[in-house]
Amino acid sequence: MRGDAHTARIAAATVLFNADPHLLRQLLKALREDHCTLFVFVNGPASDDIETLLTQIDTRHIYRSRENAGQGAGLDKVIRAASDEGFSHILLLDQDSTPPPGLARTLHGRMTALEHAGINIAAVGPRLVPPDGSTYLPISYWRWQPRGRKLSGAVAFLPTSGSLISIDAWHRIGPMRADYFIDGIDVEWGYRAWNSGWANILIDDVTMIHRWGDELPDESRGHAWPGHKWQAARLPPERIYFYVRNAVHGLRLAHMPLRWKVQQVLRLTAQAATASLARRDRDYWRCFRRAVRDGWNGRLGPLPAELNRGTASE
Repeated sequence: MRGDAHTARIAAATVLFNADPHLLRQLLKALREDHCTLFVFVNGPASDDIETLLTQIDTRHIYRSRENAGQGAGLDKVIRAASDEGFSHILLLDQDSTPPPGLARTLHGRMTALEHAGINIAAVGPRLVPPDGSTYLPISYWRWQPRGRKLSGAVAFLPTSGSLISIDAWHRIGPMRADYFIDGIDVEWGYRAWNSGWANILIDDVTMIHRWGDELPDESRGHAWPGHKWQAARLPPERIYFYVRNAVHGLRLAHMPLRWKVQQVLRLTAQAATASLARRDRDYWRCFRRAVRDGWNGRLGPLPAELNRGTASE
């Protein structure tokens, strides 16, 4: 269902887990000013401050899980709910993103123009940038060119946050992988989209503030730190498990290109070498080793109970 600017119904959605009330307040303000219906999946218990902010949202559009069900399950729930209410497109936003005014309509306009040119579009998204003065890592995009065609802005996948997804494409490509729980969900879905004949397009001249991963530790600011350029060296042990496990599992999937698989092996090897200089804690490496084994053997889902020191964050 390709809707033009006059017929499209665009919703927004987010999955909340241990959300920062200040950032959620900014997100709600931006969407309210754009008159954008928001679907929310509350992924586990929420603080009193978050519950107060949720009173600003129509209760019919709030879905809950008593425990952490994972980002993939949460995304599929809100996308399906928006589809059931007749929305044609949905803007996915992480809880730590700050969309600029009119983002959804701007992205939809670009998507419509591409569709009029005969291109099947799964998703379009803005270029994500860290906040000024922060030490969050910038996101690198994997440029992609479909065989026999030059397509401006084509990328292998788009980060979840900021992606405007065609709900029709989501139905045809299939849902997000709930068994990945968190990390790599957007990567796998993006490649699956291309494999199904649907494109992912980065709109380079549209930007959105996004806080990816973790900032540098306080003691590491102002001087060189062995892991400062690698997200893997910044992640807590529980999160590195998902990061590595899902990447390794991708090596088993037929729709993931050989080039990606080779690059992923080299990348994980380099990240492990770099992390070895920055991370000495035993829990980190225990999770890392278990992640490699579980990913290759196809053992997915939530964090194994024996690795759980807390709960992996979104």
